[in-house]
Parts: sequence; C-alpha cells; structure tokens
Amino acid sequence: MFENQREKIQNQLTGPTSFVGLRAGVVGLGIEGHSLARFFLQQGATVEVHHVQSQAELATDPRLAAQVAQLAAAGAHLKLGPSYLQGLLECDIIGVVQSAFTYKYPQNMAVLQQAVEQGIPLVSNLSLFFDRCPARIIGITGTNGKTTTTEMAAAILAQGPVRSHVAGNIGASPLDFLQAIAPADLVLLEISNYQLRFLERSPWLAAITNIAPDHLVDYGGDYAAYRAAKHRILEFQAPGDWAVLNADDPWTSNWANTATGRVMPFSRSQPLHPGAYVEEGMLCLSTGDSTFPVCALDALQVRGKHNIENALAAAAIGLLAGVPVEGIAAALAGFKTGAHRIEFVRCHAGVEWFNDSKSSTPASTVAAGRSFPGRGIILLLGGRDKGLSWEELAAEARESVRQVICFGEAGPLIHAALGHPQAYTTADLAGAVSLAAGAARSGDVVLLSPGGTSFDAYKDYQSRGLHFKTLVNDLA
Repeated sequence: MFENQREKIQNQLTGPTSFVGLRAGVVGLGIEGHSLARFFLQQGATVEVHHVQSQAELATDPRLAAQVAQLAAAGAHLKLGPSYLQGLLECDIIGVVQSAFTYKYPQNMAVLQQAVEQGIPLVSNLSLFFDRCPARIIGITGTNGKTTTTEMAAAILAQGPVRSHVAGNIGASPLDFLQAIAPADLVLLEISNYQLRFLERSPWLAAITNIAPDHLVDYGGDYAAYRAAKHRILEFQAPGDWAVLNADDPWTSNWANTATGRVMPFSRSQPLHPGAYVEEGMLCLSTGDSTFPVCALDALQVRGKHNIENALAAAAIGLLAGVPVEGIAAALAGFKTGAHRIEFVRCHAGVEWFNDSKSSTPASTVAAGRSFPGRGIILLLGGRDKGLSWEELAAEARESVRQVICFGEAGPLIHAALGHPQAYTTADLAGAVSLAAGAARSGDVVLLSPGGTSFDAYKDYQSRGLHFKTLVNDLA
C-alpha cells in the first residue's frame, strides 16, 4: 500500500527525538499497542489509543480489558468502537501495531495512507526500539520456522558469555525493557514481514529461515512484494554485519549474492565453509579456517527436516555471537519445541496425536507431514483459506497421507483442491477429531496441521490448538 510513498515514509519514520507535549495516537491494543502507549506516556506525550472493539467487547477479553484499565489509569484517552479512528489525523505522531496493516482492517489502511500524505510520522515498536537500542540486535525472519529458530537461538545464547534479551513477534515488546539493556548485551528479535515494513535499520545479525508464499492477501496477491518485505531485514546492513541465510532456499541463496554484510550460510544438503551444515549425521559449523562437529542429529529432540534447518540457523547465530561449541551442542540437545508446533498430545489406542495448530500455510503443513516418514497419517486440514496454492500439499498428501479430513470455513475448498481419494469434510474441529478417532488404526499418526488461519472459528492458533488438545484428551 505504502510503496509509492516510500521516500516520504523514509523521511518520517524515525519521528521526533522528544515526545514531550506531543499528541501521540496508537492504533491497536495487544502486546504492541499496550507497549507503545506506555512508552509514549513515559516520554511525556498526550496519548490516545484507537481500537476497533467497543468497551463491551473488550470486557469479554480479560487480557485486553486489563490493558484498557491500566492505560486509562495512566492518563491515556481511549477511542473505542465503530468511530475509533476519529481524530487520528490530528495527532502529531502515530504508533501502529503490525495487525493494523492486514486485510482485516481496510479502514486502517485508508486513514494511515492519509497520515503519510499529510506528513504525520508513523512509528512502530521496532522502529522506536532500533533507533534507541544501545546493544547489538539479532533479527530472525522467514516464512516458516522463525519462532522455533528464535527459541533455539535464545537457548544457545543463554550458554554464552553475554547477557541476552528476547522479544519481538515471539510475544514481547522490546520497548518494555529498553532501559535495562546495556551496550555489551545482545537483543534477539523474531521479526515478521509486517514489522519489517517500516524499519529503516537492519540488525547487526539478520537471519532468514526460508521464503514461501504467505500473507499474499495483504500484498494484493503479489508474491514479489511479500518477498521484498522479508528482504528488508538485509537492506540497511553495513559491511561488518552478518547475514545468516538458507543456502537450500532459492530466494535466500540468491540474496546471499547481493548482501552488503558478511554471509554465514546454512544447508542441510551440502558442506559449507564457512557455514552450518550436516555431514555424516552430524551438525557441523565452519568458520572457513576451522570446522567444529557440534552434535549428532539423533541428539535433537525436535521432529522433521525443517527443524534441522532451524537448528543449523540457530547454531550459526550462536557461533557468530561467541557461544562455545559445547554450549551450542548442549542447548540444541536439550531443546523441545513449544506448544502448537508438532506438539505430541497423547497416544490413545495405539494412535499418536500431534498438535501443529501454528501451521497456517500449505507449505508449513508439507514440512510437518514429512516429519513422520513411513507412518500412516490422518491429516486434519482447515480453518480460513489465505489464498495460497494447495498444489504442493495435494501432491504430498496423495503420496504419503492415508486420509485427509477437512474442516471449518475452508474445508470444502481444501477438499476440492487436494483431490485426495480418501478425503472427507466436516463442519468443525470437533467433527474432524471424531472422524479421525473412528478411522485411525494402531500405529497411525493423527496430525492437526491446518494450513489455514484460525480466524473462522478461533481468535488465534493457540485457542485452536488448546481446543484440539482438549478434544483429544477427552477421547474415551
């Protein structure tokens, strides 16, 4: 949306150095909005929070209701409900959360475009943080695997000689602990494509896990625009910075050729010097001059080839951050994936049930399915379609999935797109679990890896995953 205003935005993004006496608007609540509003208040601004939900709607969400109460008590003005954007263009500066730019809020897009045209500075949590952070920043992005890679890297950095802080898209705002950061520290951030859109600085170390189609509805179906949003993490690097890039991914391997910083690639399929790679069942690191076996792949507790790639990226980050090889090995061997990421739920009647609710693209579902080679898989797909191609998943499912159960809003669409001989459709997740329980045989895997968002029936992927776990644990 803002591409045609790029030059104007570049002159506005950093905003003023002092906010005392300014009128600051914040579009959206949640982790980012709450943090932005508190930051502006601490800096002496007059703050108004513009949020789409009404007071009554917010009261049904304990987390958001608590944020509203805290901000009101701190002196923020709340503009809620249908007329929530009223007065926004009268602000001196506007802070935006990443969800403000998604297709769900077209009214935001229109008003923010007017703000750009009027010369009102737009800032975000990360743009403010990058401008003020005294320490080196490590940023991780990518279509799939960025959260797991960030978690792995955090575990590795904890084994190193330098204090580290973890935040970003993983679920915390770095503005909240800005004052606690010392110049010698490291800050590890998971960064989404939306968060990258308005950054005018790059991390000291930028890692990209992979690139695949996602969120295209917010880019007018333009895959090139989505890739450009991800590539932005590299655009402002200096020659002394580092780029950790996937040598097995066609896009990131090509970006290595044009990177302005130093490149540390990683690969599951080829030795790299320097780089992180797999050789004879070992995860290895090379500086170019020296090679270090880190740990056997069998020592990893995570499933799937994609998680080997995540481990390689995290290991490369650890090496560049000065973590001893033995510390990298210990962190990776002890690492377990978080909830909703190929999470084992239970074994019932000889059938293993796994929750991969975070998977909201066909590509991530393909990766999850490949984590169970040779097993009979019953795959639960559904939710809300993101307008992505199902072609690769259709081919994979016909090859390696015994049965597909489609549910939710996109269920009929997915059923038709897959063309699987053993595909069934049901209304909701409860129906899908019931059908899977009746069809599964001892030794099978039932995998919830939806390939679509949760927004047809749930507020987020966590709620969907928790409901799935409840349904599975309730099986007689």
